[in-house]
Amino acid sequence: MIEDDSPDRLKRKFTPWFEYVKSHYDAGTYHDIVGDLGNHVLSVMKTVGFQNTAQVDDTWIRAYSTPFPTREECIGAIEFPLDALEGRILAYREEGMPLVDKLRAKPAMLAVGMMDGAIDPEVQFADFKALFPDGPIVRLPNAGHYCQEDAPETLVALIQQFIQMTGN
Repeated sequence: MIEDDSPDRLKRKFTPWFEYVKSHYDAGTYHDIVGDLGNHVLSVMKTVGFQNTAQVDDTWIRAYSTPFPTREECIGAIEFPLDALEGRILAYREEGMPLVDKLRAKPAMLAVGMMDGAIDPEVQFADFKALFPDGPIVRLPNAGHYCQEDAPETLVALIQQFIQMTGN
């Protein structure tokens, strides 16, 4: 595993999601579990902090599992966490750096589920403020990684307000 050896990165502990990824990767079970995501989507979503299970029914399960019928369709779900875990994501970040100034010129808002088990909210705040120092951050206390599921009414209202305020 390639490590990001920056002082801040060394102080951080793995989130529940990356603990899950690393433990299954080390045990040799990761590719089998995530490669069968269509049958494990709800348990994986709970691992990253999905909170609002009251809406889960057969239609909901189909909506999230249908894109992952085979291991081939799971390749992005398999590799993206490994990109982060093994440090491969740094190359993608560097490749996108020439576009950052254009991105910074856009209005932005961040809504974060404070129960996010995939990406530490404090890391999200720091990364967002580095790009958009004046951009508003909204903390959603009872939401996890899937804010659109955990706080849909709040998130829609925030998006509508953002569009009205920025004219975008």
